[in-house]
Amino acid sequence: MGYWDLEEGKDCVGKTWITTKLGTALGLVGSAYHLVLIRPETSLEAFTRAANATVTMASLGAIFGVTTCLSAHVRDAPDDPTNYFIGGCASGAFLGARTRSVMIGTTGCMGLGIVAMLTKVGKKEGWRLYGEPRLVVWHALGLVLIENLDCSALLCCLQAALFRSQIRIKPQLCYQSIKEYLAANEAFIR
Repeated sequence: MGYWDLEEGKDCVGKTWITTKLGTALGLVGSAYHLVLIRPETSLEAFTRAANATVTMASLGAIFGVTTCLSAHVRDAPDDPTNYFIGGCASGAFLGARTRSVMIGTTGCMGLGIVAMLTKVGKKEGWRLYGEPRLVVWHALGLVLIENLDCSALLCCLQAALFRSQIRIKPQLCYQSIKEYLAANEAFIR
């Protein structure tokens, strides 16, 4: 069962366990990259740095999970994005306390709180960061194009499809559909 499958404000232990596991996994991956990029001098130093990063990230996840769930329960507003802001802010404040920096705590509170709140709003409203690509075959033009991609992928796709022509791809194409673009420039495609 995933995080979003559990009811808001009810199963605090389950939600906290999921966010703690996610934080631990991110901490392990991040510390592995850190150890590869900045080589420690001893094995003890490597273990200490890895454990420090992993425990910090696991704590951030646990604090977020507990605070978000308890806020939803206490405020009696389970689907309110403010609960996620409070959870993200508490995690950022912990990060500031961990580093002994008020500036990091303030920035972490605002940054993590806003990201968490926008994540909840996006989940409630059905925002999608990516769409499922669909293949559309244009038999008359001999092109196979993928729709529903982000702007950079759309531009690369169009450039690949039109590499023989002298048409320059402009950023404004992000706001047009592939069909409109091809219909407007059909005479130039060879």
